[in-house]
Amino acid sequence: MPIITDPPWFQSLPSWLSKRHLKRIHRLHDDRLALIIEALDYLKNLPTSQDFPYHLNLPDVPNDAVEYRGWVPDLLCELVSVCVYMGTANTQGNYTLDVINEDTGNSCLSGGVPFGMNTVAADTVTTVPLNASSGALDFPARGRWTVLLTSDDINFDGSDIYVELVFRG
Repeated sequence: MPIITDPPWFQSLPSWLSKRHLKRIHRLHDDRLALIIEALDYLKNLPTSQDFPYHLNLPDVPNDAVEYRGWVPDLLCELVSVCVYMGTANTQGNYTLDVINEDTGNSCLSGGVPFGMNTVAADTVTTVPLNASSGALDFPARGRWTVLLTSDDINFDGSDIYVELVFRG
Protein backbone atom coordinates (compact mmCIF):
# COMPACT_ATOMS: atom_id res chain seq x y z
CA MET A 1 0.00 0.00 0.00
CA PRO A 2 1.39 3.44 -0.92
CA ILE A 3 2.42 5.82 1.86
CA ILE A 4 -0.06 8.61 2.45
CA THR A 5 1.56 12.00 2.78
CA ASP A 6 -0.17 15.14 3.92
CA PRO A 7 -1.28 17.10 0.88
CA PRO A 8 -1.46 20.89 1.18
CA TRP A 9 -5.25 20.86 1.45
CA PHE A 10 -5.03 18.58 4.52
CA GLN A 11 -4.57 21.61 6.79
CA SER A 12 -7.96 23.00 5.73
CA LEU A 13 -9.97 19.84 6.57
CA PRO A 14 -12.52 19.96 9.39
CA SER A 15 -11.09 19.20 12.79
CA TRP A 16 -13.20 16.07 13.23
CA LEU A 17 -11.61 14.49 10.08
CA SER A 18 -8.30 13.12 11.30
CA LYS A 19 -5.41 11.50 9.51
CA ARG A 20 -6.69 8.16 10.83
CA HIS A 21 -10.03 8.76 9.03
CA LEU A 22 -8.24 9.53 5.79
CA LYS A 23 -6.19 6.33 6.01
CA ARG A 24 -9.37 4.33 6.58
CA ILE A 25 -11.04 6.03 3.58
CA HIS A 26 -7.95 5.26 1.48
CA ARG A 27 -8.03 1.56 2.51
CA LEU A 28 -11.75 1.34 1.68
CA HIS A 29 -11.06 2.96 -1.67
CA ASP A 30 -8.30 0.41 -2.43
CA ASP A 31 -10.58 -2.50 -1.43
CA ARG A 32 -13.42 -1.24 -3.60
CA LEU A 33 -11.06 -0.60 -6.50
CA ALA A 34 -9.74 -4.18 -6.20
CA LEU A 35 -13.33 -5.50 -6.30
CA ILE A 36 -14.11 -3.39 -9.37
CA ILE A 37 -10.98 -4.65 -11.15
CA GLU A 38 -11.88 -8.24 -10.24
CA ALA A 39 -15.44 -7.76 -11.59
CA LEU A 40 -14.12 -6.25 -14.83
CA ASP A 41 -11.74 -9.19 -15.30
CA TYR A 42 -14.67 -11.58 -14.81
CA LEU A 43 -16.84 -9.69 -17.31
CA LYS A 44 -13.97 -9.56 -19.82
CA ASN A 45 -13.86 -13.37 -19.88
CA LEU A 46 -17.60 -13.87 -20.44
CA PRO A 47 -18.64 -14.98 -23.94
CA THR A 48 -19.74 -12.08 -26.12
CA SER A 49 -22.57 -14.10 -27.60
CA GLN A 50 -24.54 -17.25 -26.92
CA ASP A 51 -26.08 -19.83 -29.22
CA PHE A 52 -29.73 -20.84 -28.89
CA PRO A 53 -30.47 -24.12 -30.72
CA TYR A 54 -33.99 -25.30 -31.51
CA HIS A 55 -34.35 -29.01 -32.38
CA LEU A 56 -37.64 -29.88 -34.03
CA ASN A 57 -39.01 -33.37 -34.72
CA LEU A 58 -41.65 -32.84 -37.40
CA PRO A 59 -44.26 -35.31 -38.68
CA ASP A 60 -44.27 -36.59 -42.25
CA VAL A 61 -47.50 -35.51 -43.94
CA PRO A 62 -47.95 -36.77 -47.52
CA ASN A 63 -49.32 -34.26 -50.03
CA ASP A 64 -49.63 -31.53 -47.38
CA ALA A 65 -47.64 -28.94 -45.43
CA VAL A 66 -46.45 -28.85 -41.83
CA GLU A 67 -45.85 -25.49 -40.16
CA TYR A 68 -43.93 -25.02 -36.93
CA ARG A 69 -43.77 -21.54 -35.38
CA GLY A 70 -41.37 -20.22 -32.79
CA TRP A 71 -39.53 -17.14 -31.57
CA VAL A 72 -36.06 -16.15 -30.43
CA PRO A 73 -35.23 -15.15 -26.83
CA ASP A 74 -35.76 -11.64 -25.54
CA LEU A 75 -32.64 -10.25 -27.29
CA LEU A 76 -31.44 -9.46 -30.80
CA CYS A 77 -30.44 -12.66 -32.58
CA GLU A 78 -29.04 -13.85 -35.88
CA LEU A 79 -29.88 -17.20 -37.48
CA VAL A 80 -26.44 -18.78 -37.94
CA SER A 81 -27.27 -22.37 -38.91
CA VAL A 82 -30.02 -24.62 -40.23
CA CYS A 83 -29.48 -28.39 -40.40
CA VAL A 84 -31.88 -31.16 -41.43
CA TYR A 85 -32.01 -34.91 -40.94
CA MET A 86 -34.22 -37.64 -42.39
CA GLY A 87 -34.00 -41.24 -41.22
CA THR A 88 -35.48 -42.35 -44.55
CA ALA A 89 -35.11 -40.05 -47.56
CA ASN A 90 -38.17 -39.17 -49.62
CA THR A 91 -38.26 -40.58 -53.16
CA GLN A 92 -41.84 -39.62 -54.12
CA GLY A 93 -42.70 -36.15 -55.47
CA ASN A 94 -41.18 -32.91 -54.22
CA TYR A 95 -40.45 -32.22 -50.58
CA THR A 96 -39.23 -28.74 -49.55
CA LEU A 97 -38.19 -26.83 -46.44
CA ASP A 98 -38.47 -23.11 -45.86
CA VAL A 99 -37.54 -21.05 -42.80
CA ILE A 100 -39.29 -17.69 -42.75
CA ASN A 101 -38.42 -14.61 -40.72
CA GLU A 102 -41.96 -13.55 -39.79
CA ASP A 103 -40.86 -10.04 -38.85
CA THR A 104 -39.56 -9.34 -42.37
CA GLY A 105 -41.60 -11.91 -44.31
CA ASN A 106 -38.40 -13.12 -45.99
CA SER A 107 -37.03 -16.61 -46.39
CA CYS A 108 -33.87 -17.28 -44.39
CA LEU A 109 -32.66 -19.86 -46.91
CA SER A 110 -30.23 -19.35 -49.77
CA GLY A 111 -31.65 -17.42 -52.69
CA GLY A 112 -34.84 -16.81 -50.73
CA VAL A 113 -36.31 -20.08 -52.03
CA PRO A 114 -37.24 -23.34 -50.26
CA PHE A 115 -34.57 -26.05 -49.87
CA GLY A 116 -35.14 -29.33 -51.73
CA MET A 117 -35.35 -31.99 -49.04
CA ASN A 118 -35.15 -34.70 -51.71
CA THR A 119 -31.42 -33.93 -51.84
CA VAL A 120 -30.94 -35.06 -48.21
CA ALA A 121 -29.27 -38.47 -47.87
CA ALA A 122 -30.88 -40.92 -45.46
CA ASP A 123 -29.57 -40.96 -41.89
CA THR A 124 -27.31 -37.93 -42.51
CA VAL A 125 -27.26 -34.45 -40.97
CA THR A 126 -27.22 -31.91 -43.81
CA THR A 127 -26.43 -28.20 -43.50
CA VAL A 128 -28.88 -25.97 -45.38
CA PRO A 129 -27.38 -22.89 -47.11
CA LEU A 130 -28.61 -19.58 -45.66
CA ASN A 131 -29.71 -16.36 -47.33
CA ALA A 132 -26.83 -13.89 -47.69
CA SER A 133 -29.15 -10.88 -48.17
CA SER A 134 -28.67 -8.10 -45.66
CA GLY A 135 -31.02 -8.45 -42.69
CA ALA A 136 -32.60 -11.73 -43.82
CA LEU A 137 -31.13 -13.59 -40.85
CA ASP A 138 -31.56 -10.85 -38.22
CA PHE A 139 -34.31 -11.20 -35.63
CA PRO A 140 -35.43 -8.60 -33.09
CA ALA A 141 -36.01 -9.59 -29.46
CA ARG A 142 -38.80 -12.19 -29.48
CA GLY A 143 -38.67 -12.16 -33.26
CA ARG A 144 -40.88 -14.86 -34.79
CA TRP A 145 -39.93 -17.57 -37.28
CA THR A 146 -41.76 -20.34 -39.13
CA VAL A 147 -40.44 -23.68 -40.39
CA LEU A 148 -42.50 -24.92 -43.34
CA LEU A 149 -42.17 -28.44 -44.80
CA THR A 150 -44.22 -29.15 -47.93
CA SER A 151 -44.90 -32.42 -49.76
CA ASP A 152 -46.74 -32.55 -53.10
CA ASP A 153 -47.21 -36.32 -53.37
CA ILE A 154 -49.67 -38.66 -51.60
CA ASN A 155 -47.01 -41.40 -51.82
CA PHE A 156 -44.47 -39.44 -49.74
CA ASP A 157 -42.13 -42.03 -48.19
CA GLY A 158 -39.68 -40.02 -46.05
CA SER A 159 -39.61 -40.43 -42.27
CA ASP A 160 -37.87 -39.38 -39.05
CA ILE A 161 -37.67 -35.71 -40.00
CA TYR A 162 -35.69 -33.30 -37.83
CA VAL A 163 -34.80 -29.64 -38.29
CA GLU A 164 -32.29 -27.70 -36.18
CA LEU A 165 -32.19 -23.89 -36.09
CA VAL A 166 -29.32 -22.17 -34.27
CA PHE A 167 -29.63 -18.51 -33.33
CA ARG A 168 -26.80 -16.41 -31.90
CA GLY A 169 -27.64 -13.56 -29.56
